[in-house]
Amino acid sequence: MDPLFMNIDKVNKLPSEQFIKIFGNIVEHYPAAAIGILKNRPFRDVGAISDAVNSYLDSLSEHDKSFRYRVKFGFPYIICVREKNNTSEILDDIESRLSNGKEEELCTAIDEVKKICRLRLLTLIKQ
Repeated sequence: MDPLFMNIDKVNKLPSEQFIKIFGNIVEHYPAAAIGILKNRPFRDVGAISDAVNSYLDSLSEHDKSFRYRVKFGFPYIICVREKNNTSEILDDIESRLSNGKEEELCTAIDEVKKICRLRLLTLIKQ
């Protein structure tokens, strides 16, 4: 099944194993997120899936967030590059975020992951 042609009804009817395979990279290299959102089916639309991803990410303990962040990205910076126009904007953002405290930067990074997840969902599900 080509995920680019799935509608929300097909998403809701996917066997669990196939759902996890298709949505396992919504949060990069972290299929546990797909498992975590699976229990929220049926979804009414892409927004409901995005909300489920956001809730899942928000529910992680601080230790889980910190651990997952380091394991997944291997560096202390992540950004949804599709929202930036050029490298200069990214470099300016890095410079700005270097002054953030650990908690603030962790929240910012999770918000960036949420943006990336939403964009990935929009490429998987036909509206």
